[in-house]
Amino acid sequence: MTKRMTLLVVLAAQACSAFGINDDWSMFIVQLEGDGTDGALSGEVVRVNNSPYDPRGMAGIEVEINGIDGLPPALTLTGADFRELPLRWWETKLPDSGQVSFVVRLRDPGRQLVAEEVSGSFTITSEPTNWRLSLDREPLKTDDIQNLLCPDPYWRCHEQWMRGIHEDARNYPSEVLRIVLYRRQRFECPNGVLCN
Repeated sequence: MTKRMTLLVVLAAQACSAFGINDDWSMFIVQLEGDGTDGALSGEVVRVNNSPYDPRGMAGIEVEINGIDGLPPALTLTGADFRELPLRWWETKLPDSGQVSFVVRLRDPGRQLVAEEVSGSFTITSEPTNWRLSLDREPLKTDDIQNLLCPDPYWRCHEQWMRGIHEDARNYPSEVLRIVLYRRQRFECPNGVLCN
């Protein structure tokens, strides 16, 4: 193998590792969804604000994580942490077994909660699995609950939480804090599709 080919293989392996594509499928990803526009059922068009810089976006988000070996107990990620991350996501490998728990809070600049906190957990099993926690401020939608729960056909929703945002902290009347815990198991990945 030439030096150039060796370098390309090493770079490809590093890229796969950076994006969570690996053999053990034991990844926990916390991700802020992007900003943009979205439509609510009433026909209103709103600006979705998930900016980790904006206090009326996700600057006040906190995600406390417990149960991952090698990380501090009650590791807490904040909006400031997401500002430094590519694509606004944080990821880590999981232990071979055990239970991971998390608490999500959204606060205003005065440190007051602006939505009821969300607590959740999942059990790590022997089946290779990736887990992804998605955090989002968006309009409340109730039309097609299945699409709402699982807009991505290659991930499966393990659990979802919707929390109303206090009226004085909303950007528009129908705004909610939406947290979704997705799981992806190897046997669920369709043939010919790269799932990570």
